[in-house]
Amino acid sequence: MKIPVCTFAALAVSFLSTLMLSEPAYAADPGYCQSVANDYARRNASGGAISGAVRGGVRGGLTGRIISGKKGGEKGARIGSTLGAISGASQRARSRDYLFQQAYADCMRY
Repeated sequence: MKIPVCTFAALAVSFLSTLMLSEPAYAADPGYCQSVANDYARRNASGGAISGAVRGGVRGGLTGRIISGKKGGEKGARIGSTLGAISGASQRARSRDYLFQQAYADCMRY
């Protein structure tokens, strides 16, 4: 079975044009991507010990005040701010890790 010359030429042209129009693949430098991802995650991570302590103190103070009056409110604020600081710091670490992984993957992909 003979393939017509026109069909062969059309296939060759389409194959070559596909190769020429495709995006070249460049491997990104891992060191560069790591610094870009670190910077992005550091600037955009949410949470933190101070904001967690403030939120925890307010919530603990209100809860303690409702349950036990003024003394309970003071004790609840202290406990709540301590727990809030711990949970806020851990939330920031989780947020930062997630953002770092996403930014690093995006950088290595392009």
